[in-house]
Amino acid sequence: MKFLKTTALILAGASSLSAASLSGYVGGSVGSGFSKLDVAHAKSKNKANLFINAYTGLGFLFQDSYYLGFEIGGNTDTSNRTQTSLKVGSDAESELTNLFGLGAYSTPGAPTKGAISMSYQLKKAYGFSGAPRIGYNFGTLLAYVKPGVEYSSYTYKSYGEANIAHTVTGVVVSHKDIEVVEKKKNKVAFVPSVGLEQTFDIDQTLGKGKAVLRGEYTFARSNIAQGIKNTDHRLLVGAGYQF
Repeated sequence: MKFLKTTALILAGASSLSAASLSGYVGGSVGSGFSKLDVAHAKSKNKANLFINAYTGLGFLFQDSYYLGFEIGGNTDTSNRTQTSLKVGSDAESELTNLFGLGAYSTPGAPTKGAISMSYQLKKAYGFSGAPRIGYNFGTLLAYVKPGVEYSSYTYKSYGEANIAHTVTGVVVSHKDIEVVEKKKNKVAFVPSVGLEQTFDIDQTLGKGKAVLRGEYTFARSNIAQGIKNTDHRLLVGAGYQF
């Protein structure tokens, strides 16, 4: 009896899979959004950004309603993210002591104050992503979510200066330029997306496929270095071909 139940479940699953329709697609999208470089001791600001994306994938549509697939893509953007931080008082004391020495920072009879100003730049070279695509089909309109993972390559640069000045006169006692550091940073981040995709029948002389229009929002956040994070809000509109 148990064998018969198991066999029936297997046959039902096979029947459901055979009734599912498989489709593939390829496309590209472009859109605007905001990027923000979060740095300790700095007030972060959103910066407008232009995002460019290309993608391809496969998916099954079950019972003309439920969609399950997988998508891969590549992307880049045009923003040179910048941020400046300023440390003063106790926030800067340990670093100033390391730069100038304890005697220079705290001279008896000549109280001093210090500050460290740092600038940061971040530029994305490229990103590659992969994600399952789970959705529900409303006739020719698909609503979906993509819990994706993205591997991105960035160029990261930091530089700055440190100053110690007399508390009363404000005259700079000592000044040091902080060495420019430029590195390649490769990061992996969780990038969830939600979107809507509309399909259209096209001239059969072009084939049996369909034209696709897509709108999508993606959130991405990467830890670039200690105390430094990059956050993207991507609003993309794209077109593609479903085959």
